[in-house]
Amino acid sequence: MKAEIAMWKEFITVYTTALAEAEKYGDVGGIEWNTHMIHFYTEKIDEAEKLSA
Repeated sequence: MKAEIAMWKEFITVYTTALAEAEKYGDVGGIEWNTHMIHFYTEKIDEAEKLSA
């Protein structure tokens, strides 16, 4: 499970970088998508950490 959590944290880093780029260029769809994916993986991490606690 630790490897999956690490992978999901890396995904969040990628989506955070993409979000900054989308915001820079006013890409509304990109902003929405990246925000959604950050939220999605944050929830997966929270659930996994609760299960492993």
